[in-house]
Amino acid sequence: MTKKYDVAILGWWHNSNYGSIMTYYALNKAILDQGYSTILVHEALGYPNRHKLSTDAPAIKFANRQGFEYTEQENFTELGKLNKIADTFVVGSDQLWNPYIGRINDDLFLNFTAPEAKRIAYGTSIGNFAQEHFQSDNFGPDFQQVEKQNLERFDWMSMREDDGIDYMKKTFGFDLPQVVDPVFLINPKNYHDLAEKATTVIEGRYMLAFILDPNDEKRRGVEAVADKLGFEKIAIYTDANPNQLKRAKDVFSGEHFIFEDEIRSENWLAAYKNAGYVVTDSFHGSCFAFIFQKPFSVFFNKVRGTNRFASLMRLFKLDNSRRIYEENSAEDIQNNPNVSMDIDFIPGNKHLATEVETSRAWFENALKAKKSEEKRLPGATMVANMRFFATNDYSMTDKDFELKRLLVNNKFAYYRQGELHKPMATDVELLDDGSIYGIEGSINSVFWEIKEGKLVISNRHHQPTQILFVEKADNEELLLLGPWLTDSKTIHVWQKMLNYEAELKKPVFITDKLEFKFTSQNWFQNAESDITEISRIIPAKLGDQAYIELPVTIQKNVPYQLDMTWCINTFAPYVYLHLKDSKTGNFQVIHLFKDEDINSTGWQTVSAVFVPNSSEYDQLMFSSFSFVGKESCLKIKNITVSRFLKPLSDASEKQLQIKVDQLKDLCTDDYNRFKKFYAPERVSRNDENIRSTIMFMSHAIEKGLSHRDFRAGFGKGALSALAVNLDLWYDTKRVDDTFFEIGISVVSQYFKRHAELNADVSDKRKLFSDRILKVVESDSGANGGTVVIDRERYFESITDTFVDVLSRRKSLREYSDEPVDIKKIKQAIQLAMTTPSVCNRQATRVHVITNPEKIAEVMSFQGGFNGYELPPVVLLVTNDIAAYSLFTERNQPYVDGGLFAMTLLLGLENEKLAAVALNTMFDKVQNKATRTILNIPESEVFITYIGVGNMPENLKTPHSKRLNADDITRII
Repeated sequence: MTKKYDVAILGWWHNSNYGSIMTYYALNKAILDQGYSTILVHEALGYPNRHKLSTDAPAIKFANRQGFEYTEQENFTELGKLNKIADTFVVGSDQLWNPYIGRINDDLFLNFTAPEAKRIAYGTSIGNFAQEHFQSDNFGPDFQQVEKQNLERFDWMSMREDDGIDYMKKTFGFDLPQVVDPVFLINPKNYHDLAEKATTVIEGRYMLAFILDPNDEKRRGVEAVADKLGFEKIAIYTDANPNQLKRAKDVFSGEHFIFEDEIRSENWLAAYKNAGYVVTDSFHGSCFAFIFQKPFSVFFNKVRGTNRFASLMRLFKLDNSRRIYEENSAEDIQNNPNVSMDIDFIPGNKHLATEVETSRAWFENALKAKKSEEKRLPGATMVANMRFFATNDYSMTDKDFELKRLLVNNKFAYYRQGELHKPMATDVELLDDGSIYGIEGSINSVFWEIKEGKLVISNRHHQPTQILFVEKADNEELLLLGPWLTDSKTIHVWQKMLNYEAELKKPVFITDKLEFKFTSQNWFQNAESDITEISRIIPAKLGDQAYIELPVTIQKNVPYQLDMTWCINTFAPYVYLHLKDSKTGNFQVIHLFKDEDINSTGWQTVSAVFVPNSSEYDQLMFSSFSFVGKESCLKIKNITVSRFLKPLSDASEKQLQIKVDQLKDLCTDDYNRFKKFYAPERVSRNDENIRSTIMFMSHAIEKGLSHRDFRAGFGKGALSALAVNLDLWYDTKRVDDTFFEIGISVVSQYFKRHAELNADVSDKRKLFSDRILKVVESDSGANGGTVVIDRERYFESITDTFVDVLSRRKSLREYSDEPVDIKKIKQAIQLAMTTPSVCNRQATRVHVITNPEKIAEVMSFQGGFNGYELPPVVLLVTNDIAAYSLFTERNQPYVDGGLFAMTLLLGLENEKLAAVALNTMFDKVQNKATRTILNIPESEVFITYIGVGNMPENLKTPHSKRLNADDITRII
């Protein structure tokens, strides 16, 4: 008989992370302490980013030591069996509902549970997710719809962070309570008892640094804190896995750092219990500093979501007082009064105790409550997962089974026919669960299946993109070819890696019997037996060449190696070998032979590695200037050309490394300079920070004032920052500064607009000091705010001077319903082609986006059209860094791209189109998402978006005073 449990728990209890281990230790124990029996559900396999977990993993071993029961790891299609062993299912805390994390899936929304099962979410988190739609490029378009249906089935649901609660309210309409993290639910004595079971204890006085994401900046901060507080020993802990421990050892190297090689949660807790001070970049690291009542400093971890830390510090009644920054210098740490052994835990302890009591009561009620009848609803499954439940509907033939066996047991190279040298991916694996591994970032090659003897490749929405026919399929060779379905002229090839590598190694051509041709009668050729000899009749002459015709087409940007067996007699210091295009006369020097290559008296084999810069070369050519002296001649036995597969020579490698190191140095200088002077998270550190923040926040308010659908009372966050920085600038006594005047005018217009509407914004007035309000009340509002534009009058002077056009142009975010003529956009782009670029590289590219769905997707995280209707057309201006060849050109793509973008804006103005430039300041996730949605090559860097449309009859637009030329000009 199957054993029954009261509660089944899903979550990341099996993670190699001390915080996750403790989270589920506490959650499980909190349920057990109420008298319920529990079982931990192991992570289901078959979803993307899920893997078979080792039974020796630290989290599994810890669960075993605690006597916790857990299920075996099985495919997600087997999860339904859990309904037979439990009636209540609990989804635990941590970022189980963060769409940025590709590891989450239907199961963490309890889609597999029976309608009659009770479903509880305790303190679940969406982490740093803040997109308008509950969606990311990890999932198909049905993700939000499906998971909303699953969320609506929950009987009891709570969140850990306050901004998560706000998001769920805004996106799904759920009113949810906030609860504390599970680690606070149980008596802290449990952690002290576990610490007593540690196998190692650090002796003496030390500081603990629990750093999940080690880097040099955090090392500097950790050492600065230790120096200030007088700690000579620093114990380092990181994620509970060997690879992360190795990374931490690489960063924190030195005698004063202590490491514990045994990954054991009890040892980690003991390190907390006995530490004199804690520095951490971990959410749960901060939790346990508070649990053990240790004074601490915390880096809000940008990789894992700063909002979680901010919410936690509010719970502790500490706000930002214990926060330190990666950008902090040692001097910053020394001058920070809150990097101190003194910390007042009393307010936080009182607040935490109240919140813990409330959370326990909520959880106890959730566990003992009866199943809600209105929540007896069926679960939903994403389309991407549905196919796995129907695998038995397709009956494979023996031939198909054999093909599947070959496919899953081999790795593949994937390339376009005729482009063997340019694979789109190598070492690709077709996994047994129907997914494809090894094609980084692809949305078009995600799933595979066999149908009627053919391999069908599908995109992330399970729409077929390739149908591949078997050319060869046995244990020796495996080759499949088929059309790319959106362009049937493009043939894709999937070739077994071993066959592909052998194909690459084959010579492109071997020429044993050479026949030279000449551009004049001044050459002599003797082609007896297997040796070809050429020599000059008269001295060298410009344009006089000897060449052989290449028997095959060589391809641009593909590395080749030429091996030549020759004997040469010449007094020339160098012998040049060229590729030549017979039609145009263009040529490329591919190698310069010198020294021992041309000074030997006998036969020798020489080599040259080259990369053609054109596919039009059809000749291999020697110049007459390589033949100096009366007896000069060249004898050749053979020439072999192969694709170059070996590493660069040591000398070339060394030269390349020197250039790479110089590039790193320059980028480090750029980074250090930026870090030194910018305003981290808009916290002003110098006068220019204050001015720029005033302008940034003023512009945010201006945009709100210009909205066609005006929303009274908007802008509290921007007004708060504006109030702080206006006060800071007022202290400088320079109230005639243009940016200060703009900020004052914007605030003046804000209050005047609300007064006209009889809207109460007294709460916004309270943000500003009396002295700033006094300046605001006396301001006319002329230096900033909005201006009304009439379409007919705006464009009536389109033939004005260039100065008039520049002076008139505005950034316009609202458009009429009139369709945009793409011809006009192309004419504007053509005009922009007159823009100068370094050495005339012309590397700027323009991606014209007219698909409304794609515009909505990319604008959702760009943010520039929040509050406005989306533009009918969006241009993405990029620049191809493959066009640059010197490391000193690292910033040139942005220079050339920026110049082009400005000319393009003027070109759109010339075509009577309204436009606005929008930033592309993306993090890694947004960068990747943009490339995926728009299929942007990795070599192109983002310059700017430009929203484009036809101007409405009239509109309001932000308008601020501009600086005078004298304000920005310095004569040297």
